[in-house]
Amino acid sequence: MGGVLKVANASGIDGAAGVLTDEFAALGFDTRKATNGAGPDADLDVSKIYVVAGSEEVARSVSRLMGGLEILPMPTPVWITGANENLADATVLVMLGHDLAGKRLAEMA
Repeated sequence: MGGVLKVANASGIDGAAGVLTDEFAALGFDTRKATNGAGPDADLDVSKIYVVAGSEEVARSVSRLMGGLEILPMPTPVWITGANENLADATVLVMLGHDLAGKRLAEMA
């Protein structure tokens, strides 16, 4: 049982989601290209994780690495640029808010 990880920037800090995606990829996570939050998740004070049923273990691992983020069921539609089409095969979605944007994983835990 696995999961595919995507990070969405919900902080407005350019490149923050891409940097975090690269860090997770370096740790061996199956990642997809970073994107941006949209709608109600376009600008978040607090980061969170969305998960599709069956990928909870990956979501918990990501949460632990990010300091214990809240894990919620994946919404429909998902609030990222391009919505569900952009989500594609990703099953774990990090919504990177102002609290953690620009930080390295080592600074989050």
